[in-house]
Amino acid sequence: MGRSYSISKPLRNYYQVRNAILVGKENGWIYYTFRTVTLRFIQICLSGVYEKNLLARVAYFYRGLLHGLTGKTGKYL
Repeated sequence: MGRSYSISKPLRNYYQVRNAILVGKENGWIYYTFRTVTLRFIQICLSGVYEKNLLARVAYFYRGLLHGLTGKTGKYL
């Protein structure tokens, strides 16, 4: 589509989503959080199709979403 972006490891998607939600909740940035998570989901889907590991990426995304909403922090186990 004429636009380039880097493709990160699936585990990084977990931290990016979780941390965006935690920062947004802490500072009351509802629009920022929604926009960031939505754009991250679109990028995950596009990169997952290109890299052939869409299910792993989506699984990490949803775990990050769940842990962000519940406030779980720390290392991913």
